[in-house]
Amino acid sequence: MGKISLERWELARALFEAGKSLSVIIAETEIAKSTLSEKSKKDAWEKGLNEQLILDDVRVQLEKANLNELQAKIHAKEVERLTSSAMMIRNLTRANLMGISDKLLNPDAMTIFDHKIVGDTIDTASLTLGINQR
Repeated sequence: MGKISLERWELARALFEAGKSLSVIIAETEIAKSTLSEKSKKDAWEKGLNEQLILDDVRVQLEKANLNELQAKIHAKEVERLTSSAMMIRNLTRANLMGISDKLLNPDAMTIFDHKIVGDTIDTASLTLGINQR
C-alpha cells in the first residue's frame, strides 16, 4: 500500500487514544500492524487516553435522556457557560505564557522579582492547562 494519509493517521491515533485494540484500528484504517506500532511509539501515543472521557460522555448522554425539556435546556445553557469560561481561562493562560516567553528573551532586563513572577506564572499555567497536577 502507498503513503498513509494524514487523515488515516489521525483516525488511527484517535482510535488508539480511545482505547481500541490494534486489530480494530488495523481494520478501520488498513494500516499495517508494524507500521502502526512504530508510529505510536515514535510519537508517544497514549493508549486509552480518551477512554474515560468517552465513557463519561456516554453516561452523561444516558442521564440527559431522562431530563424533561426545561431541565435539558438549562443543562445545555450551563454546559455552554462553563465551557465558554474554561476556554477563556485557557486562552488567557496561553496569552500570559506568551508574555512570559517575550520576557525570557531578554533575561538581563529581568529583576529577581520578575524571575519569581515568571516561575509562579508558569506553575499556575501548568496547573490550569492540565500539564501538572497536585
